[in-house]
Amino acid sequence: MDNFPKISVIVPCYKVERWLPACVESLRKQSYPNLELIFVDDGSPDACGSILDAYAEKDARIRVVHQQNRGLSGARNAGLDLASGEFVAFLDSDDTADPEMISALFGGLSAADADISVCGFRLVFEDSAPAVAMPLEGVDAPTAYSRREALCRLIAGKPYPEFAWNKLFRRSLWDGIRFPEGRNFEDIAVMYRVFCRASRVVAIPGTYIAYLQRKSSIIGTRSFKNEMDAIAAHTERFRALAPSDKALSDLLLKNFVRRPLRHLALISLWNPPAALRAEADGRAALKSFLTAQRSGIRPLCGAADRAIVSLLSRGTIPAYYAAGAIAFCLRLAEKAGLKKEIFITDAELSEAVHAN
Repeated sequence: MDNFPKISVIVPCYKVERWLPACVESLRKQSYPNLELIFVDDGSPDACGSILDAYAEKDARIRVVHQQNRGLSGARNAGLDLASGEFVAFLDSDDTADPEMISALFGGLSAADADISVCGFRLVFEDSAPAVAMPLEGVDAPTAYSRREALCRLIAGKPYPEFAWNKLFRRSLWDGIRFPEGRNFEDIAVMYRVFCRASRVVAIPGTYIAYLQRKSSIIGTRSFKNEMDAIAAHTERFRALAPSDKALSDLLLKNFVRRPLRHLALISLWNPPAALRAEADGRAALKSFLTAQRSGIRPLCGAADRAIVSLLSRGTIPAYYAAGAIAFCLRLAEKAGLKKEIFITDAELSEAVHAN
């Protein structure tokens, strides 16, 4: 298998006994011939552990880790610590991979001499509604990006989102990098660090993953704490990337205001005052960040976003609800077709890519 380096696939497992067999089988059926399949039983109280042990007995590629609950980040970190492949990929345990997923990602990476490859996916639903294809927009053939362009595209979400699980990575990129434990939206906190180490990133056409939409998932809930975790990841990323790069700073601020900040304001409306009070430290940290970046944010925003920023800068619970009302009106206007939902324009992305 000299032409097929080992690829480690890491799958965290917690309370997913209903979906886990389909996930395991989808990886066992991969066409790529040299796999290490690492499943981390993250202290799951259901039958995940026994299901995984049964699979490990009949498939030598499967390695099972049983540990006390550490959350999604802790489970992924345990897998990274154990991975022995030259490359590494992630998959969530309620999702499934098409048989050609790993082969397609590796083929794109190898042909482009890249360190990371990315593919599209499909949204699938618990109620058996028709799947929704989410290909990488504009990627009709394998497309390679330089480090700077790949990073700018990651920030803009064009053409790929920041998920860890639709990518194949050279494992050495993860040396000294691990997911932050005890927080959600962990991908935002680490993905830019990994991309900063990649000399080249390639995007490939095709939707190779079925991404299950569960109402009980982290993404599917309207938790104010989850949104504050996302805000913390975005502000950390800004502080790490922006100080010495004005074009990148502007791109980060535009994205921050138009996406996570609007969403935080909107989610506030679905949470009681007690939930907002519980995140007093996070609100204070956001107030400090917005105050410090006020002069940089103002010229980058429209009137509605400036109003949201101004209200959230106060840090009070009534101000959050008022900001939420504005965000809700923006969402209604977008749904009605009165306002186009654009976070980062192609021109803004190009300006950041070609600066300096």
